[in-house]
Amino acid sequence: MRVAIAVGRAYRRAALEGDGALALIELAPASARAAIARSGLEGQVQIAGVNGPTATLISGAREAIATLQGALRRRALHHQAHGPGPRLTVLSGVYSHCELALRYTGGLAEALTGIDARPVRVAMRSTVTGAPLRGPELDAGYWVRNTASPVRFAEVIAELAAAGERCFLELSPAAALRGSIERSLPAGVEAAVLAAQRRGPGGREDFWRALAGLHAAGVDVRWRAAEDPAGPRVGAGDRPAELFLISAREPEALRSLAAAHARALRGSDARASLASVCVATVRHRERLPHRAAILTRGRVELSRALDELAAGAPGSSWRIGQVKPGAAPRVAFLFLGTSYDDAATAGAARREREALTRWFPALASPPAPAPDETLALRLTRARLLRHVGVSPAIVLGRGGGELAARCFAGACSMEQAAAALAGRGDATLDREPALPLRTGAAALAADVGRGADRGRR
Repeated sequence: MRVAIAVGRAYRRAALEGDGALALIELAPASARAAIARSGLEGQVQIAGVNGPTATLISGAREAIATLQGALRRRALHHQAHGPGPRLTVLSGVYSHCELALRYTGGLAEALTGIDARPVRVAMRSTVTGAPLRGPELDAGYWVRNTASPVRFAEVIAELAAAGERCFLELSPAAALRGSIERSLPAGVEAAVLAAQRRGPGGREDFWRALAGLHAAGVDVRWRAAEDPAGPRVGAGDRPAELFLISAREPEALRSLAAAHARALRGSDARASLASVCVATVRHRERLPHRAAILTRGRVELSRALDELAAGAPGSSWRIGQVKPGAAPRVAFLFLGTSYDDAATAGAARREREALTRWFPALASPPAPAPDETLALRLTRARLLRHVGVSPAIVLGRGGGELAARCFAGACSMEQAAAALAGRGDATLDREPALPLRTGAAALAADVGRGADRGRR
């Protein structure tokens, strides 16, 4: 956690003292560099990472970002036949993952001197260097490079997929990179790209949704471990989502089975509770190659989904998949996001973590404020997945998410990681509040937009 706090201080200083911005531009890296060069902004705006083939992170002074946006707009107007031009979205108000960030990391190496860097117990890949990590190299110098080096996310995803990884699970407070991951896969490679949490509070339902995707992809889940022994813990009026699983040897048989279950729900099984019907399918031992998983809140909703599945119609509440012969697919845990929070994000992460630990008390320790709530939430979700039998073959982190990947892989003290999960922190650490950005991303985007408009005039 010393790393999280020290990096947080560096970003806090950048936010309070600097005029920087981090933005996403919908261009390939080479095209983004060309646009920067055409605008005369080389050195002022730098590549901060690559999220996907046409998703490039850039960082620079807000005024320079505004100038670039204005130049892109003018170029798009000049070439209207080619569409509106690439979109540029401001993400935060700091210099990040570029050499310009070094001006705010002067004390970072000293603050991290002597950090504990143990060998990893789970394979880990760096998005700073692109290389596998053994653990000891995660020293103070590495974390300085992490803040000042472009994120090689798309490159690492492509290499892992080419090496045989076929299931990518995003662990972040708000899944945002599923599309980028899918577009980073090599041509002809199919892989399951899943998220442990969508935007907004999801709790148990998001967890079931992730397990549904893993099941459809062929990952073995310990379903009994996923059940709440005390029953669903919900308030009056809440309707907890349930998971309904079926499988068959052939796709035609799967559709026929879905139709049979739909008829049963409307007939002799009409008196059975939704929970008992779903538990029966979850506890069914045999898992055949063609699989379907349906997340549902009611009998009518489940019947409708089964009808859609039987008819081969598209549906949003269910996932289907085919398990290929051989070993179950290897799962990669992707710890994405930042190592710092604004007050709203930290509060949402804390509530989410508390809900998960109420569901699985074995994961909880006495509650107390966490030094970094999003880091604690990511680790809680990873522990919960491992509790139900989903263990990753490899982990990687993007940006500040490498802190969570490092803890989960065992490259730092598990005592500190457990303290982060419980929200206690380390008594020897000088705690500080979550990063208070001077202005939010929306306000920054408005500032940049006004600058771009001035450039047009």
